[in-house]
Amino acid sequence: MSFSGTGAVPLPAMFSASITTTFTRLFALLASSFCGSFIVRATPLSLFVLHLDNFPQTRDANETSERAMTYADHIRALALSFPQTYEDAPWGFPVFKVGANKLFAWLTERDEHVEVTVKLTAEEREIAELLPWVRRASHVGRYGWITAEVTSDETLEATLEWIRESYWLKAPADVREAAFDGA
Repeated sequence: MSFSGTGAVPLPAMFSASITTTFTRLFALLASSFCGSFIVRATPLSLFVLHLDNFPQTRDANETSERAMTYADHIRALALSFPQTYEDAPWGFPVFKVGANKLFAWLTERDEHVEVTVKLTAEEREIAELLPWVRRASHVGRYGWITAEVTSDETLEATLEWIRESYWLKAPADVREAAFDGA
C-alpha cells in the first residue's frame, strides 16, 4: 500500500543549503527504516515528503473488521429469524433468547473475529470440541455450552448449524421444529 501526498516540515531560516542536505539525508535514513522507500525534496526553508511506500497496513485490519461484522450480521439474522426470539444485552453484549427468557446463544465481537456460545447435545459437543476453533464455554461449559470462534465462511456455516440446534434445545416444544424449517 502506498500513501501519496505532500507534507511540508518547516525548517528554521538559519539552516544553510548544506545543513538542509544533511538534514534531508538524516531524515531519509531514519524514515526508511520505518516506512520503506519514499521521495524527499528539500529547500533551505522546508522539507517535503512526496511519497511513502509500506505505510502501516490499516486496510487489511479494516477488511478483517468488516468481515467480522458480516459474520455477526449472519449470526444475528439467523438467531432472530426463529419464532419467539429476541435480542437482549444483560451483560453488555448481545444474547439471543426464546420464549420466557430462555437463553440459546450469545455473541461476542472481537477485532478479527466473532465468538458465539451455544448449547449442544452431548454427542454434538464431543464432536465440536475436537475442532481447533471450538472450546468449552467459560462458566457454563459444564452444562453443555461451547464457544466457537468464527473466522471464516466454514466456521460460520458450522456455527449457524449449532445455533439451530441450541434453539431447538431451549425453545418451547410448540415452536422447536422451526429451527430446521428451510435449513
